[in-house]
Amino acid sequence: MKNLFFLVLVLILIDVTIVSSNSESINEKIFKNELNEQKDPTWERIITQVYGRGISKSKTLLKYKGPILFKLSGAVDKDSLAFDKTLQYFKGLLPHLEIDYFSSYIKRNEIDKDSIVNGYSINFLKPYIIKFKITQIDKKGPFTIETMLGVDDNETFNTFQSQTYPFKLAGYLNSKTNFSFLELINVEERAQIFKNVIFKILSANSFHISDDYINQNVSLSDELVMQKFYSPNFEQDLKAYMKVVYGWRYANHFLDKDNYLKKVWLIICGIGLLFFILLFSVFHYKKFKYEYLNYFLPILLIMICFACLSRVYKYFTSFSLFVKWMDYISDDILSSIIFSSLGALLLWFFEKRIIKKSWGFSVSLGFKILLTFIIFYWPYLLIIIDDSSLSTLSYHWSGFLLYGFLSIGRGILIYLNHYSQSLVNEKDVEINNLKTLHAQAETKLLQSQINPHFLYNSLNSIASLAPIDASKTQKMAHSLSELFKYSINRQGKKMSTVKDEIDMVTSYLDIEKIRFGERLQFRIQVDESLLNHEIPLFLIQPLVENAVKHGISKNEEEGKINLKIEKKDSKLLISVSDNGPNFPEGLVSGHGLQTVYDLLKLSYGNKASLNWINTPKKVITITLPEIV
Repeated sequence: MKNLFFLVLVLILIDVTIVSSNSESINEKIFKNELNEQKDPTWERIITQVYGRGISKSKTLLKYKGPILFKLSGAVDKDSLAFDKTLQYFKGLLPHLEIDYFSSYIKRNEIDKDSIVNGYSINFLKPYIIKFKITQIDKKGPFTIETMLGVDDNETFNTFQSQTYPFKLAGYLNSKTNFSFLELINVEERAQIFKNVIFKILSANSFHISDDYINQNVSLSDELVMQKFYSPNFEQDLKAYMKVVYGWRYANHFLDKDNYLKKVWLIICGIGLLFFILLFSVFHYKKFKYEYLNYFLPILLIMICFACLSRVYKYFTSFSLFVKWMDYISDDILSSIIFSSLGALLLWFFEKRIIKKSWGFSVSLGFKILLTFIIFYWPYLLIIIDDSSLSTLSYHWSGFLLYGFLSIGRGILIYLNHYSQSLVNEKDVEINNLKTLHAQAETKLLQSQINPHFLYNSLNSIASLAPIDASKTQKMAHSLSELFKYSINRQGKKMSTVKDEIDMVTSYLDIEKIRFGERLQFRIQVDESLLNHEIPLFLIQPLVENAVKHGISKNEEEGKINLKIEKKDSKLLISVSDNGPNFPEGLVSGHGLQTVYDLLKLSYGNKASLNWINTPKKVITITLPEIV
């Protein structure tokens, strides 16, 4: 009960967490521009252009890593002055980056290809040099971008990680741009064109920079984006901004979807494992009075748990999700009850009708798993058959996995219950075997106590008879030896037949008749159909001995003993009556009858009884269990 309470508490806490406290989802707020007051235009442009608006549009960031080096060829004084101004501009804009001429960076004209400069191998730096080839033309007329620029290769962006040295390079491979400048273009105009082109190259198409390098100059917004984009803490700053504006779930999913989803699945698996442990503890060894409930209640709780896990997953990944309490109750609780009722009914019906005991546990378990999957997945199968488009197949693949896990989960629960029950059964068998051995030992002990007790009484009889009649004493001793021969031949046995017990009792009464003479009269009545029925050894003799000792010996007149063995209402009744004094209170506490009582208890448990009455006649009766 505690585990069930804890399971319900966990479900409620999770639902309280994921049920929305407001009336709009994050995506709705974005669409309606309700977050504008918190937004920063530069970050928003980066989010829109660098990552793309929408969770599924995130992409790998392309940006230069390592020193950004340039090489000019064909430059005249105007070009050199213009490019110097441009480099100074970019050094001021991006002060944390190394931006320079390649020749200035290596600080000499001749250098070995395997040399290391500032930690970088020259041999690996060369492919990432940004090359500008400038041609001076003497042309009159309109100056257009087609006549001014020619880009040979600014498309192959590559990232290189050295396995020998601790450096990383990224940028366009063999980047080369051709410039054709008219003489009339001054230094400022050339610097602006260089600036526009370098902005385009450094953006690496991660965010938008116009291709119109002549008419469309770099704006302040472009500069702010470039500064943030190449900031050393760019991703941390962006994540911090998005967490403030959009919330931590949206930010983590947007910026690092793969790792975020891994963490989400770890959370789902952790909660799912907790649910599984709690469900197993709740229904372990639990059997309900109505068998249908053994199917319905586990399936209902499993369905609610799966619905809860689905809500948790959507809470972390679907930002168009908005859950109201009434939606939750109607969609999850009511649908789970309806679906579980129908599914449990079908499972109960088919498993009872189809599964045979002769199948064995393994075959039955496999069939139950398959049947569970078919029953719960068949609505999806019907939809797929009706519409087999790729989108439908993709959508219902999640249903396949869901009910696949549901079926396997049920199979695991059944197996664990079976395994634990098998262990319990083995322990029960061991305990029962120990109890049986203990009972047998006690029975043998009791039966061993009967022989000395009987011997003691018989020897007393012989001793009292010896002075009176020697021949009778001899006959009595001989009969006693025959009686003990019977006992010795059955040594170690627990059971005997009614016939053998009657023969032994007859021998005993013959001995007592020698002692009492005509004062002892006995009669034995036995249903012949019971002669071969087995009863505990030495069960009847103590009853007869008790009648002689406490009945006939106390009676001065003729004593009568009547032994009757019969079948009544499928029970075996053994009764001994005599005409001696009434039974006293606490009769069973006597040594002989206490032994009989213990024998019955050890042999039959509570299925046998020992009773006595004084009216209308004095009789003691043993009732044994139903005769097979």
